[in-house]
Amino acid sequence: MSVSTLFIRQIGVCLLGLVICGCQDGRTLPFGTESAAPPELPSEAPGAPPSSVQAEAKPIPPLSISVEILGEPQVGRELELRVITRSPVVLNEVSVEVLGDERILVTPATASWRVARVARDETMVRLVTVTPLVDGALHVSVLVQAEINGRVQARHRLFPIQVGAVSAPATADRLDVDASGQLIIALPAQESR
Repeated sequence: MSVSTLFIRQIGVCLLGLVICGCQDGRTLPFGTESAAPPELPSEAPGAPPSSVQAEAKPIPPLSISVEILGEPQVGRELELRVITRSPVVLNEVSVEVLGDERILVTPATASWRVARVARDETMVRLVTVTPLVDGALHVSVLVQAEINGRVQARHRLFPIQVGAVSAPATADRLDVDASGQLIIALPAQESR
């Protein structure tokens, strides 16, 4: 088989493919008619300048939450936290839950409570007992849910508790830089096979 015969067959296969694809389109034109002009795309009107109005963020309920640490946090010793909540509006069906991360134990008997109604500007104070399990920066979170003006709303806050001395981050004796003066940061690695 010569190169020209092979070339002619390849062109024929390509043309056959184009004909088949055209039949698959679903649009047929009667013989001798010209193809319809492509539909006109709407012209783009000059855009209005972007609005200076920003999208609204999720509203924050009118609840303030604070935590006071009573005593010095030590590993394995119970510690009391004073949880204080306040709102400038009347709260109904109030529930409060205090949770610790995996390194601090919150005594279940003091971890949550419910109140049917809290008057406007009334301060609600509860003592919560926690036990730090390790040294370092630990966290407790406080979640307050209440019905405000007929809608259930919630506020969540995270509070740090430092147990033991604060350790300063390790610094190298000297800084390594490459030929261009860029800082080289060496990270520890372990090769696995």
